[in-house]
Amino acid sequence: MKLTGYSRVLRLALRRDRFALPTWIVLLGVLAAFYYDQFAKLYPTEAARQTLVVAAKANPSWVALAGPLESNSIGALALWKSSINFVIVALVVAFTVIRHGRADEESGRRELLESASVGRWVHPLVAVSIGAGA
Repeated sequence: MKLTGYSRVLRLALRRDRFALPTWIVLLGVLAAFYYDQFAKLYPTEAARQTLVVAAKANPSWVALAGPLESNSIGALALWKSSINFVIVALVVAFTVIRHGRADEESGRRELLESASVGRWVHPLVAVSIGAGA
């Protein structure tokens, strides 16, 4: 497998994503902190949180969407609510790989880069590397 030009194509792809990927990463972290703060405000007592746990266990759609909820601590509630972030991360990674794969082919950027000495498997490997790193 010839990987000539991998570092240059990777630098180009990272430069193209220098604003988008860090923004997603920071927003998902802020979202988790926001969930924690909101649960602390909405359910200040242990009894109120226990009522939420009982309601969440009784609702099959909540269990299917966010998983089972076992504890009534604020951290467990925030983590339970943040489980939807995994779906968002999966979408961000998929869109990033598509952006560096198929979108480059359609815009003609890939042919321009392949006119230099770039290995055949460099573009897919760069797309997957950035997606995995994100």
